[in-house]
Amino acid sequence: MKPNTTGSTIEVWVSSHIDNSIVSSSSDPNFKMTPSWSCLVDGFSLLGGGLSGNSSSNNELLCSSTVPLSSDPHQLLVTISQGYSSIWFDSIRYTPLSNVPLDNATILVDQSDPGIEYDGQWSLAFNGTQTNKLSQSAGEKIKFDFTGKIEIRPRRYSPISV
Repeated sequence: MKPNTTGSTIEVWVSSHIDNSIVSSSSDPNFKMTPSWSCLVDGFSLLGGGLSGNSSSNNELLCSSTVPLSSDPHQLLVTISQGYSSIWFDSIRYTPLSNVPLDNATILVDQSDPGIEYDGQWSLAFNGTQTNKLSQSAGEKIKFDFTGKIEIRPRRYSPISV
């Protein structure tokens, strides 16, 4: 995966599934449960959030920039050495520079945005890499005013097993 971006920060998010039946049956002392991976921007390594090693996880931060990127165009290269796990690519999130047009851009609004109003018994839930808002009661609501089109994708706690 090699998208070109112009922005000040960048993050790569994935979901994973580790087949524990393979893990428990391996007699290889060098057996590696989670895959190895690398994230590079313009050839320089990004800080890794890593994979949690849980049997299934959803929307984990794989890697991110730790310092602001220059205003030049950049290239992101993500390499996954897949072993005994499944990896799903979820998203690349980057902060565009102020002069980058957003005319046909997809904008991610996360749970911490002050423009979101929560009604009901919403609690904070940490999934290992990020904090989310969680509701377990019927009738809970969120309100967000915006201009444009919207697509809402509710998250599952973990991806479907393979």
